[in-house]
Amino acid sequence: MKASNPQATLSSARMYIDFGGELNGSISSNLLLRIRLFTVHKMSLHESQDDPSKPSLAAQAAAGFPLFIPWTAEVVNIGTCFHSSRITSTEGPWAKESAFYWDSSHPFSAVCDLEAGMARVNEVTSSSSRFSQEHMSASLGVTIACPFLSGNVTGFYDKHVTKKGNMERLSKTASLHCGRVILDTAPRLSTAAFTTLVQHGPEKFRDSYGDYYVVGYELGAEAGACLAIDSISTEFMNTTTITVQIKVLFWSATHQITEGIRSHISNFSGTFCGYDTLSGAKWLTESQQVFQIDTAASALQRVTGLEDNVTKAIDSIGLAQGKAITARDCEKICRSGLVLRLILEPFSGLKEYVSKANVAKLAKEREMQWN
Repeated sequence: MKASNPQATLSSARMYIDFGGELNGSISSNLLLRIRLFTVHKMSLHESQDDPSKPSLAAQAAAGFPLFIPWTAEVVNIGTCFHSSRITSTEGPWAKESAFYWDSSHPFSAVCDLEAGMARVNEVTSSSSRFSQEHMSASLGVTIACPFLSGNVTGFYDKHVTKKGNMERLSKTASLHCGRVILDTAPRLSTAAFTTLVQHGPEKFRDSYGDYYVVGYELGAEAGACLAIDSISTEFMNTTTITVQIKVLFWSATHQITEGIRSHISNFSGTFCGYDTLSGAKWLTESQQVFQIDTAASALQRVTGLEDNVTKAIDSIGLAQGKAITARDCEKICRSGLVLRLILEPFSGLKEYVSKANVAKLAKEREMQWN
């Protein structure tokens, strides 16, 4: 069986929405909206292994641990080979050919292992308000004096600014793991892979087929949505007063002019983001106007109804506990969006690979002794 070759696309693996921390000093509640988009192809091969909080597939691969890669609805067949050393390479991590071969005497054998799962739903709401005032006053005076005439002009300027703001946040996430599809018998190396391993050794084998292969799928789905609304109102009040006084001999006069200007500005901004791994939908909208609330409502409903949607997807493709899975079934499962993660095992865990690698090693040692 020839493996599918989705060279590009470890992209858009998963987006998570979370709350915590502090947004800025002007917000009374400790709130931070963090949108973390984990893209597997950005997991650096050179991340520090001293910091376990940093994701590194290379560190897991170097230790020979199984890999669990968040996935989308792209088709990747079980048995597809993977180069952990080419995660960040432009050519992609997937091998062009599978190292395995299935026929009537050694058929493809995978099984569906469903488990009763319940969606874990988390909902966080937060609100905050802020209020500030600014005041500025200024005055100016001019006086004129002569033997028969005197006068003065005084001016006062007063500015008052009042700002009020309110923020509302709603975050909702759901996650459901409902089983897996996994190979139930060890795959057999193809003739070409067998020959490469025995005659040229594990190094040449890794160059052609990589060091991992897809052994199965972790089934489930995740969904999340966050709605943020921020409103700010600013009120300006400016007052200007000018007073003129004139005195000529025994006559005097006073005239005063007062002008007041009041204005008001309101700003509204809304941000909505969300994702649904089952349908592959993603949303990210920002608007200074009231945006389509039905989009946000629909996404929030997907989060709430994740469990029902997963059940419908399972029924639509005919998955059942203990069902034998064919290679064609793998394509249906991937396209359904039910593959939450790819499960990868190292070749070094296969008995056939280990035994033939040892044979190649002994042959090489004998050749060196003879030379």
